[in-house]
Amino acid sequence: SSGINAEWPLRPGNKLGTKGLVAEEYAFLVKAMWSDTYRHLAPKDWKDAIGHFRPQFLDYSQKDSQEFTSFMLDALHEDLNRVKTRPPPEEFDVSNVPYKDGALKSWESYRARNDSIIVDLFQVFSFSVCLPLSPSLSLSLS
Repeated sequence: SSGINAEWPLRPGNKLGTKGLVAEEYAFLVKAMWSDTYRHLAPKDWKDAIGHFRPQFLDYSQKDSQEFTSFMLDALHEDLNRVKTRPPPEEFDVSNVPYKDGALKSWESYRARNDSIIVDLFQVFSFSVCLPLSPSLSLSLS
């Protein structure tokens, strides 16, 4: 399969992903929900795809929603990561640089290895700037 669309190609060869299975099933589910074709829709194939890679989600007992969401977003990210060859993580000393510069360098290093719609939507870079208002009061902006 070529991918969800041209902007988000599947990466079935990504060893950290699900060979595109979770992303394909999720795309089918979302398209089906918005198609107005079905009166009822059970996401069984999507659930089975997730359970294939995380057996704790195979059955229908109650699960930890944060753990499920974390795995689902990570699986979608890895299946849709636009970086074909990841550079090794860059090591740098940020002890003698301003916080903003260190944070920006770290974010750029992360983005060199992780570039997907999931990162674009959910992993937002932010940093705080403190503005002194008086000796005893400051305002923090993000």
